Order: sequence, then C-alpha cells, then structure tokens
Amino acid sequence: MAGALATLFVFGILTFVAAMFYRSVFQLSRLRRSGTKTQGVCTHHRWNDGSVASIFEYSATGDQAFTVSSEYASAMVFEVSDATEVIFDPKKPARAAVAADLSSELRTSWIGALTMSAILISLTVGVLIVK
Repeated sequence: MAGALATLFVFGILTFVAAMFYRSVFQLSRLRRSGTKTQGVCTHHRWNDGSVASIFEYSATGDQAFTVSSEYASAMVFEVSDATEVIFDPKKPARAAVAADLSSELRTSWIGALTMSAILISLTVGVLIVK
C-alpha cells in the first residue's frame, strides 16, 4: 500500500511539472503567433550566479508601463537604454517576452514538456511490466 501511494505521489508531481511545461509551450506559441510587437527599453540588469538578465520596460496600453526580463546570459547582451522588440499578449499585457529570446524559451519549454512526457510514459510502462 505504501509503495502504491509513493508511486501515485511521484506520478502526480511529474504530471504537474509536465503540465507546467505544456502550459508554457501553449502561452509562448500563442504569444509568437498573435502577440503585439512594441519597443522595450532596457532599464536595468538582474544578476544571478555570474549570469545577467536585462529588464525592459514597455508600454502596452498607453499610460500603463510593464516590465519583461530577457533570458539570463553569461555576458551582458543589452546596455541600459538599449531598445529591443518586445512581444506582448493584448489580452494580458503583462504577459510578454523579448522577441530575441522567444524561440529559445519556446524550445526550452518543448524540451521540458517532451522529457517529462517520456519519463511519465517510461514509468507507466515500468509499473505495468512489474505487475
């Protein structure tokens, strides 16, 4: 019984992680397909363990300003006050991505989603074979 509960718990966690990756794939694909393009201006940088991300401010609805982060890189890609293209969801303007990073983010999400799916399928087949 304890083994079955542990297996169920592991499947639940893995399913949740896979769902988060698939959600990211869906959102990024929709953003790339039907997002609105605008210009974002680099306002500052965020550092994390030797990597840096640029933070861009963009305006989606006139008065309201939003921010979006680039992907972390080992070297600074954008300087403060540099402009770049930002793509945002017109229905949810806070959901956005730096256009230059969109393909890479989508690829990473697909890899995560497919990897989690493969792990879930492998575990399912393993459980079925053992029984």
